[in-house]
Amino acid sequence: MSWWRQLAGGTRARQTAARDLEGRTHRFRIFESACVPGLLQTPDYAWYMIRRGIHLHSAPNDLEAGVRVRMERRRILDEPDRVFDMLIWEPALRMSLSPPGVMVGQMDHIADVIRRGTVGIAILPTEARVSVVPSHGFWIFDDDRVLVETIGAELCLTDDDAITPYRKVFAELSGAAVRGSEALRIVARVRHEFAAGPTGASR
Repeated sequence: MSWWRQLAGGTRARQTAARDLEGRTHRFRIFESACVPGLLQTPDYAWYMIRRGIHLHSAPNDLEAGVRVRMERRRILDEPDRVFDMLIWEPALRMSLSPPGVMVGQMDHIADVIRRGTVGIAILPTEARVSVVPSHGFWIFDDDRVLVETIGAELCLTDDDAITPYRKVFAELSGAAVRGSEALRIVARVRHEFAAGPTGASR
């Protein structure tokens, strides 16, 4: 479905639909290649991300409401009956999608979640040797649905023949990723680079 159609009712409605799908899901396998996953975003980072979507797709401007529901979605990370495997390609951390000050806060938040250890977070280093191409991000919901965000539309794949390659690619990329202290070192390095740059306001 095109983003223009999905966002016709505003970003709050789109975020609510995402929350409903997540509420029906037990296991999440998430790979992001260009940005921080929505469930890990800080309010300020999410503000810039959602504002970008409103502008690109000429959607109704309910920015604050959209950010609020995205932040509500993060509560699912604390639910004990959920399993999260989040995989972030290092360039996604380095993409300057908000001012440096916001990026520093975003890196701090990711580091805090890694330290808590309640959510599985892995970083795929830029130099990792892999046999598959991490060409775009995707979310696998349990074993029966994959969502892929393209520039113009969101793809929802439910056919097993379409889902299987995503399982294989996720397993391959996950095997090449780093976790724990190694992941924290990458996040800290990225944070330092943003902090050393020009100071940006939170908005």
